[in-house]
Amino acid sequence: AGWDALYDDCPWATVFQSRAFVTTWYNTYNTKYHPIIVMEEEGPELTGLLAMAMNKEGLIFGAGEDQSEYQVWLTGVNNGEDFIKKALDEICRHFSGHRIQLKYIPGKAPMKWTKENTTFKRNCFLRVFKQPLIKIDNVHITNELKKKNRREKINRLKRMGELKFERITDYTIFSSIIDELAIQYDFRQLAMYNKGFFLDDPLRKLFLLNLFDKNVLHATVLRLNEEIIASNVGTTGKNWVHLQGINTHAASFAKYSPGILHFLLLCKLLSEEGIEVFDLTPGEDSYKDNIASDYTISYKLIISNLPEVITYRTRLILIKQLKHFSSALGIRPIKLSNAKRSALMLKEKFVHFKQQEATF
Repeated sequence: AGWDALYDDCPWATVFQSRAFVTTWYNTYNTKYHPIIVMEEEGPELTGLLAMAMNKEGLIFGAGEDQSEYQVWLTGVNNGEDFIKKALDEICRHFSGHRIQLKYIPGKAPMKWTKENTTFKRNCFLRVFKQPLIKIDNVHITNELKKKNRREKINRLKRMGELKFERITDYTIFSSIIDELAIQYDFRQLAMYNKGFFLDDPLRKLFLLNLFDKNVLHATVLRLNEEIIASNVGTTGKNWVHLQGINTHAASFAKYSPGILHFLLLCKLLSEEGIEVFDLTPGEDSYKDNIASDYTISYKLIISNLPEVITYRTRLILIKQLKHFSSALGIRPIKLSNAKRSALMLKEKFVHFKQQEATF
């Protein structure tokens, strides 16, 4: 009850700090991670909560790991800085020498302590990220759907058969389609990043099924003649839907941009449901900028030893300089992102090759 009350009252809390999300993740992944919870009480009242976990390599991060888009502490509005400093001190005392990471911290969370506190100023690496949003406005969404290129793509799809946008609220239906959605999702992720998230993580499907059962997921699909050509399974809470879970489109229909059409149809539905924001989440994907109507910020925080923090800061300076010089040369940011993606894929393939070589 205290956790639920604190979550409701905390102005920077997201669904990823809700009791339903965190306890579901702890229970699903109990064999893979060591849970760490720091809490503060005043009498019978819970006044602060930080839910973390540690992996087998010793990295400490917000509960949910990569499936928790935002990782932050829960407190009342006047206790935000005091609690997190004490909570991190406790973690550092119990787990000395371990790196701590929170990615991403919502922009509303108090962050002055990372620059003003002597200890944390020395050992904190803080990076700001742009966070694109769609503020749900039915008039704006309707106008976006009326744009010529989008209207033409919808009409072309309709000429091919029955086009149907559907909200999934029944657990049986969701469980019957999740394998298909996982295949579509991994197909795109493997093509772009050489990573199969469902293939690599057998528990991911179970986790999403458990979240759906607890009404933490907002699931929609776009069907053409009953075939799913696009989908979005987003985590939802506090009147927001977050682009964290599954979002897919069938590669065979890519020329019709079913993913973007699905996002716009989803926003129209969210308007009818009274949802305020569709959070596109931090990231440099060009499609997010194409449909975002607003922006906020979020932070990545790493607490580590001084040499490692200096390395992170140096790397960030070099990245900023590279972007500045590239801009001066007329190189668009998307080309840099594509080059980075190609380099990462090459690295992954090299590691895979070495692993294969080691087995012979």
